[in-house]
Amino acid sequence: MNWKQAINEARARYMTEHYQACKDFGVPAKRYSDRTANALTACILDFLKYSGCYANRINTTGMPRNINGRTVWTKSTTNKGTADIDSIINGKPVKIEIKIGADKMSEAQHRERARIEAAGGIYLVVKDMQSFYDWFVNYAAKCGYFD
Repeated sequence: MNWKQAINEARARYMTEHYQACKDFGVPAKRYSDRTANALTACILDFLKYSGCYANRINTTGMPRNINGRTVWTKSTTNKGTADIDSIINGKPVKIEIKIGADKMSEAQHRERARIEAAGGIYLVVKDMQSFYDWFVNYAAKCGYFD
């Protein structure tokens, strides 16, 4: 099965279980793409949610503040190099960094990856939805997630 089929099936199951209107009238269509970082992030977040996992998008950009008539960006309190998605899959913390095209990890991201893996977490660098879906299916089978 490819990732688009998998996410749409998971979404249909989730929506039918959680929303009466979807039971009565069907699940509205949603198009998925993994061509941009935002689109790939949305795909992964939806897939994990609809598969019964925890997933949260992490924002590290800080906050714009109006100080004396000027917009000033204050630093985020999130660790520099934090992955884009924080998730829990089958009780295991999984951090997911999104990289599209020639985008590469920074030194701070490499340091965060080492810290997470040393603490027993999983750190993934994902460039497309199919490779994430293939990893998920393999991991789920290995740990008995769907048993």
